[in-house]
Amino acid sequence: MKKALVLLLLFFVALSCKKENRIERNLWKQGGEWNIELWSETTTSSYYEEDNNSTTFADFGTFKFNKDGTGSYTLTANSESYTESLTYQNTENTLTIFDPEGDGRIYDLDWERNDITLSIDESKFYMTDDPSGGQVAVYDTHQAIINLKKK
Repeated sequence: MKKALVLLLLFFVALSCKKENRIERNLWKQGGEWNIELWSETTTSSYYEEDNNSTTFADFGTFKFNKDGTGSYTLTANSESYTESLTYQNTENTLTIFDPEGDGRIYDLDWERNDITLSIDESKFYMTDDPSGGQVAVYDTHQAIINLKKK
C-alpha cells in the first residue's frame, strides 16, 4: 500500500513538472513573441480618490520571452511605445515577472498552448498621515488581467 502511494505521488509530481516545462518552452519557442490582446486594470483606494481608476486596452503591445529567462515588453498606445526589460520564472500556475530593479509581481497563470491569461489581485493596508495631523487607515487594491496570444 505504501509503495502504491509513493508511486502515485511520483506520478503526480512528474505530471506537474511536465506541464511547467511545457509552459516554459511555449513561452520562448518560435521567437517567444506574444501579442497583448487585452490589458485591463482596476485600482481602488479607500483614501486617495485620484487613485481610483479602471482602464482597458486592446492590442496593447507585445511580450518577448527568451530561453534564458530574460525578455522585454513593449506597450503601445496612441502611436507611442514604451519598452522595458524583464526576467521571468514560471510554475504551472504562476508567472513571476521581475523588473530591472529585481522587484517581482506574481501573476496567476491560465495557460493553453499559444494563449495565456495572466491575472493578479493585490491589496494592501497601511496607515498614512492625514492633513489634520492625525493618521488614517488606507486600503488599496489592484486587479489586472492580461490576455496574451502567441505571434
